[in-house]
Amino acid sequence: SESPRSHFGSRRQCNPFFPTPTTSAMGRKKFLNQTDMKVAVIGDEDTVTGFVLAGVGQRDGQGATNFLTVDSKTKRRDVEEKFHEMAGRKDIGVILINQTIADKFRPDPCQGGPLEAAHQQ
Repeated sequence: SESPRSHFGSRRQCNPFFPTPTTSAMGRKKFLNQTDMKVAVIGDEDTVTGFVLAGVGQRDGQGATNFLTVDSKTKRRDVEEKFHEMAGRKDIGVILINQTIADKFRPDPCQGGPLEAAHQQ
C-alpha cells in the first residue's frame, strides 16, 4: 500500500494548483500558470516587514521589488508610480495596500482628480 506522503506527492504533481516548477538554462523558474503569481505589498514598515519575513518579498535582476515601504517622507508620486509598475507586471496577481496608506493616497475628487472628472461625465 502507498504511504500518505507518497500519495500526497503524486496528487500534488497532477493538481494544476500545485505546479511542478521547471527551470530554464539560466536557472530561473518559469511561470507555468496563474498560481505562480506573486503578491505585492504597499504599506507601512510593520506590514511590509511582516510580509517580507513571511517570504513574499522578491527582488529581480534589475533591482525591482514587489514591495514598497511607505513612511512620512514618501511622496505621493512615488507611491502612485510603484502601484502602476506593480499593476503592469504580469507576475503579480494581487497588490495588497495597507488601509492607512490607501486612505492617505486616495485621489481627492474635490481637487480635480480622476473621480471628479468621471463624475462630471
